[in-house]
Amino acid sequence: MSEQRTDAARRYAAALHEALADRGDEGALSAAYDIGRDAVRQGLSVLDLAMIHTEALAGELAATPERAAERTARAAGDFFLESLSAFEMLARVMRQSSEVARLEQRHAVLLRQLSGFLADASLAVDANASLQEVLQLVAEHTLEVVEADACTARLAATGDAGAVREGHAVTSAAGPDAGVRERLTELYAELRPDGGPVHLDAAAVAERVPGAELAWLAAPLTALDGRVVGLIQLFSLSGDRSFSTVDEAVTVQLAQMASATFERMDLYRR
Repeated sequence: MSEQRTDAARRYAAALHEALADRGDEGALSAAYDIGRDAVRQGLSVLDLAMIHTEALAGELAATPERAAERTARAAGDFFLESLSAFEMLARVMRQSSEVARLEQRHAVLLRQLSGFLADASLAVDANASLQEVLQLVAEHTLEVVEADACTARLAATGDAGAVREGHAVTSAAGPDAGVRERLTELYAELRPDGGPVHLDAAAVAERVPGAELAWLAAPLTALDGRVVGLIQLFSLSGDRSFSTVDEAVTVQLAQMASATFERMDLYRR
């Protein structure tokens, strides 16, 4: 038994005994709340707390007359629930804090990686030759910061009517075929004629694109005047996976940074 669990068990047994002696006393329930809160900070689990409660309750019932055992068990249950409420409340706050920290870390990784290659002055040496490479890097880096099976970065080439360049990256799973990607590109134009991100779960995609079984997230690459000149698309082939608003925000940020780079490359080219 760990030192933390031993200490929690000792405190719990003493507080429970006092609570049963002074039924209805708010101070005793306050002690239960404190123990539950401290259990989270000490790294104990709900199972640890349940075992501590069971051991303490067994000790109290052994010293309780049979006719009072039910009342004792009920009062001990109230005490335990108070501890659990504090445990769950603080555990939820800590989980949320951890999620925020992970999100901030993802943003830091994104900014650090993108600044390394999107701001690379060497892209100006041969902008036409670099465009395909940058699109490929955008697709690969997007997959590093957003959980998905495949990503496509697509850009209409300025000054080259009808020409489209595309970077495409996949994880170990196969991505959607070219036909599905093309139909989703068309769907984006239908859903967001004025630009903006869009993400749909697998059911919503299947309604609009028969035969497509995937979740989809798209963010536009834009020119300085706001025109949509390209698209970053993410695909998840897992039926129960859908993209979140956090995934959308990260992808939009990446698309904005990539758009600025493509504008700069176009200026160099001209």
